[in-house]
Amino acid sequence: MGSEFVKINEYDFVLMNFSLPSREGIGEISNQMFIGSLSGQLLLGSFSYPQVDKNLWEPIGKEIVNSLRINF
Repeated sequence: MGSEFVKINEYDFVLMNFSLPSREGIGEISNQMFIGSLSGQLLLGSFSYPQVDKNLWEPIGKEIVNSLRINF
């Protein structure tokens, strides 16, 4: 498990990466989760993929998080 602070569109977020066992019998599932507070409201999102496909999906998950556009 790992975590880091990142800035997305001027807002601070925590980006967490962790793996959990799968109930479907396909090995472990990797998870990327982002958590932030925007004007006192929680913004939470996640992206999951099979651990065996980590090299393919991890960069795509980071692109998804970095593509967030926040408008108030």
